[in-house]
Amino acid sequence: MFDNMLEILLDNIPYSIWLRSKEGHFIFVNKCLCDSLNKTKEEILGKTVYDIYGERLGKEYTKNYEEVESLGEAKMFSGYQEGIFLECYIAPIKKDGKIENYLGILQDQTERKKYEDEIVKQKNLLKAIMDTIPDSIFYKNLEGEYINCNVSFAQNYYESDKEKIIGKKDLDIIKDENFKNQIIKSDEKIIKDRTTQTTNINIKVNGETKYMECIKTPLVDVENNMWGIVGISRDITERKLVEKELRKIGYNDKLTKVYNRAYFDEKIKTLDNERYLPLSLIMGDVDGLKIVNDTLGHLKGDELLVQVSNVLKRVCDEGLIVRWGGDEFIILLPNTESKKAEQICKKITRACKKEPYTSIPLSISLGYSTKRNVGQNIDDVIKDAEEKLYKEKLPRNINSKKKILKGLMEILEEKSLDAKNHTDRVVYYAKRLGKRLKLNSDDQKELILSAMLHDIGKIGIQNEIASKNGKLTDEEFNIIKTHVEKGYRVAKSNYEIAYVANNILSHHEKWNGTGYPMGLKGKEIPFLARVICVIDAYDAMTSERSYKKQMTNEQALKEIERCSGTQFDPEIVKAFIEEFKYEN
Repeated sequence: MFDNMLEILLDNIPYSIWLRSKEGHFIFVNKCLCDSLNKTKEEILGKTVYDIYGERLGKEYTKNYEEVESLGEAKMFSGYQEGIFLECYIAPIKKDGKIENYLGILQDQTERKKYEDEIVKQKNLLKAIMDTIPDSIFYKNLEGEYINCNVSFAQNYYESDKEKIIGKKDLDIIKDENFKNQIIKSDEKIIKDRTTQTTNINIKVNGETKYMECIKTPLVDVENNMWGIVGISRDITERKLVEKELRKIGYNDKLTKVYNRAYFDEKIKTLDNERYLPLSLIMGDVDGLKIVNDTLGHLKGDELLVQVSNVLKRVCDEGLIVRWGGDEFIILLPNTESKKAEQICKKITRACKKEPYTSIPLSISLGYSTKRNVGQNIDDVIKDAEEKLYKEKLPRNINSKKKILKGLMEILEEKSLDAKNHTDRVVYYAKRLGKRLKLNSDDQKELILSAMLHDIGKIGIQNEIASKNGKLTDEEFNIIKTHVEKGYRVAKSNYEIAYVANNILSHHEKWNGTGYPMGLKGKEIPFLARVICVIDAYDAMTSERSYKKQMTNEQALKEIERCSGTQFDPEIVKAFIEEFKYEN
């Protein structure tokens, strides 16, 4: 009954089971094997594998039995047959240590094999992806032992092969103690908090520093038990260098290459500390920048600022130089007493005097102050330095502006010999005409100074236009006309000559209101400007020009008389003709 029960049980198992004698005959088969072969038990029992499967398969299966016999133990055979993946388990059945029979179990494992192949495929795909991407990837267990990593991680972090990393801990690999402690502390925090952590790490590779951003995440199983850490690390060196460069650009004045005000605001937070006291501060204001901008143009003004900043760099090699505003600089001097700051100011002044100039003499007004305790507000220190600066600037302004004016006159003379000769002649004619007009002493002086400076604005006109040997185009003439406004600003910037500014501005206005720049008419035009207008025109007519014939004195006087009441003041014309009618 038991044997019958066992056979019924085996017949209900959904895979093939059989017993084979040592001599090669089937002595038991279950229903599943019979069904797979489409045979009855009677047709299989007593037969050999050759009888059932034929010569080719019979030989293959016989070799399997021989291998099991040779091994003396069970073995699993597997392979595809007609698209089906089969696993065949053959085990020897022994009695007194000798093989009497063989147990065979055959299962269709096609579905399982499909899943296993898919898992292998996915693993290989994951491995290929991991080893292809430039980011460093790793995962480790809670003991810190690396379970796997990609090629980038091994190369970026340890300059090694991944095979030499897997199975080892950071303690075994990292030599730098600081780096080692940083990694271990980071892992301990993740294990403790069970949260994702982002850290920035600096590592040395081939002697160069690399900046890495590492994101580590805890790994948990289905029961939410943490079993390891996965990390993705990215090389952010290029980004860091770009950020550094951007910070440098953001903190540096583009023109002078010294620090800017944004840098000052950040740096002063650091310097507001006991260890940097006394903290001295020098404030400087470049003299004459506005005049240069108004007359020579902003490019020349930029050159002046660069020249001053270069002097400051040479003299204040230990200070932090900041461009504070348009023409202002600040020099921060940590651990510097006021006496030393005063000495530095004197060195800057001396250095400026020695500096060669192409436009105006180099000069900067300076003031200094010293912060002695942490509680002292830096704004008060700046204010104190600024007040000292302007106290110095007021008395030296007169002398400085005289030098600037002298420099500008020299530039005008250097532009062309004609300009110098023209100015000299206009001054000569002005002296004579002033006497003819019976001007008082003050007006006579004003007329002569106006004559001397009437064309000062031409220093801001391109030389090829100001000295053109030929008739000006409309565009060029419009540029030339700006010289009266430029000259006006020069005069206005120096209070000693500011009283002639309107004469300079208006000396090209016409009696009938068709002149420039404002179209003034008649007595709206300053009297001395009307005088200069006649003298300037006379000299232009009697001077040699490549594009027009020089007039004689008689011809010029006739032209001036013709324009009386339209271009010129009739009273001044009358006096002029009287004075110069016998001129050779």
